[in-house]
Amino acid sequence: MNTGQLFIAGSWRPPVSGATYVTIKTVVRVVGSAGIWLYDVQNPTADSLTQAEIQNASNLFDAKIYASDTLQFGHPSDIDNNSHVFIALTWQVNKAAANLAGFVFGGDLFPGPSCPQSNAGELYYGEAPDSLNQAGTGARRKSGVVSGMPQLIAHEFTHIVQFSQRLILNNGQMLESWEAEGQATFAEELVGNAVLGNTSYQNYDHHVAFGPAGFNWYEDEMIK
Repeated sequence: MNTGQLFIAGSWRPPVSGATYVTIKTVVRVVGSAGIWLYDVQNPTADSLTQAEIQNASNLFDAKIYASDTLQFGHPSDIDNNSHVFIALTWQVNKAAANLAGFVFGGDLFPGPSCPQSNAGELYYGEAPDSLNQAGTGARRKSGVVSGMPQLIAHEFTHIVQFSQRLILNNGQMLESWEAEGQATFAEELVGNAVLGNTSYQNYDHHVAFGPAGFNWYEDEMIK
């Protein structure tokens, strides 16, 4: 597999001059039709993600998440000319905060001279399993990482589309934070519908939202 280096910086907000970053080395684990999945070579090895688990996540991203988000909100930019979104799974996300599971960084769409932290492409950064708490922010079991990843990517990929549409492809005006978060939360419902075969405006009972299959997809709209 090919390897490369990435910068990890900040959060999804626009870049701040002088902000610091961490450089990581990654290996390509899966190339899907829409996503390229990168794995930090320094990730904890105890109970780490298998090739099959990453492949399953890639399949879901290509068929449901990317398809649903782009149909509703438009397509991302492609400033690195590779026709893919990078999904980097790294324990550097774990190290950042105990409650942080993933993020995107608006600065990645800025050129390097104006934003030294930029990776000059469309990227999502996600947590890695860390059952022994090597990152020091709390143990993260693989089961939790795997179950939470689709909902989180559905949400955060919407921010990539928002950045792309507003900063690169159109008028340069970013959404207000409440608009951006509202759209990204709505994306969770849309992808959940696609995964579970549900549709809008139906008289479903509470099991749709609070049953084991639907809870991860609909919880943000129901209880937060």
